[in-house]
Amino acid sequence: MSDDANQAVTGDMAAEMDVIIVHCHAAASVREAVAALQLDAGGTNIRLNIVIADNGSTPEERVLLQSLDIHYLDSGRNAGYAGAVNIAFPATSSDVVILMNEDVIVLPGCLRALYTALMSGASVAGPQFYWDRDCTFALPCTEERTRHNERLKVAGKRNLTQLRRARTAWREHARRHWRTTGSLATTALSGALLAFRRDTWTAIGPFDEGFPLYFEEDDWLIRAARADLLCLYVPSARAIHLHNSNLAHEPERVQWEAESFRRFGDRYYGERFMRRLSLAAKRERVAMDWPDLATDRDGAIGLDISAYDARPLWIELTPSPLGFPAATTRISDPRTELWHLPPLRGLEFLETFYLQLVDDAGRELCGCRVQRTWPHHRTM
Repeated sequence: MSDDANQAVTGDMAAEMDVIIVHCHAAASVREAVAALQLDAGGTNIRLNIVIADNGSTPEERVLLQSLDIHYLDSGRNAGYAGAVNIAFPATSSDVVILMNEDVIVLPGCLRALYTALMSGASVAGPQFYWDRDCTFALPCTEERTRHNERLKVAGKRNLTQLRRARTAWREHARRHWRTTGSLATTALSGALLAFRRDTWTAIGPFDEGFPLYFEEDDWLIRAARADLLCLYVPSARAIHLHNSNLAHEPERVQWEAESFRRFGDRYYGERFMRRLSLAAKRERVAMDWPDLATDRDGAIGLDISAYDARPLWIELTPSPLGFPAATTRISDPRTELWHLPPLRGLEFLETFYLQLVDDAGRELCGCRVQRTWPHHRTM
């Protein structure tokens, strides 16, 4: 790190960051995200220029957005994440740029940790994400995109043995990130928040706007890695990704995601492979057998783990009946006999989900389906 960069990180001189937040009908989330950014930067020497790329809003939402201490840009349409980022990037000028969703809340120290990683040689850096406001469940890194893993996932929908293999491969990949105490070179970073140096954008170019939903960051990070640029997962940088539940109700969401996957697959796996994968995916599927959890006498969702002596144990939580990808929390205290599901603040939209108890070697000990009705909690 240069002397100037070291001074900027340690506080002797000002550091600057541009932040692009992509927004679509979630102005209240933007307000919270901006407040968290300003709070984190306020205790440091980092000066922020926040740019809001508006992909869609009501007149009331625009009034709210324009009342914030930000640079407001109207995309003129729903340009998608990639399109909005590309529209907003010319409004930035700092050597360090952050791209993020409106539903991300940075935690104290996040900006400094990312800035330090970039000034120390990384071209791209991403944080550890948590799913709930209490930071109980850590979100996984993005899936490892290989032909083998794509075949396993499709085969797992038709064969439970293959499904367990797919979960095992995913779990090994995710735990490598969860377990690290230092920065880890990886392209499995989430597009929910990516920090990068300006020369990275110059080297590999803008996001591909041909991806209508998802996979644009996978493509961009692969391009960075192929240009021999260092991408780092920085666990000391922490943030909450609540997920905008409005997207789940978007009628074209499934179509957009499928189009993006085909574009990504054709580019990196080959069109022939993707045709075969599509045919395999249409074959008959097996039913996922998840027992419902029983309710305890207090009406709380609890899991009896007294029969398992080894620690740590991992509890995986996912909305997918495949059992992955999943968020996780670790139980390390050997005295814990009954684990209770926390409030999951910020995830009130999550009514049906699946829990798995897994040991430290990756063996699946038990699994359950939870159907939760708000505001009252069922137990398991």
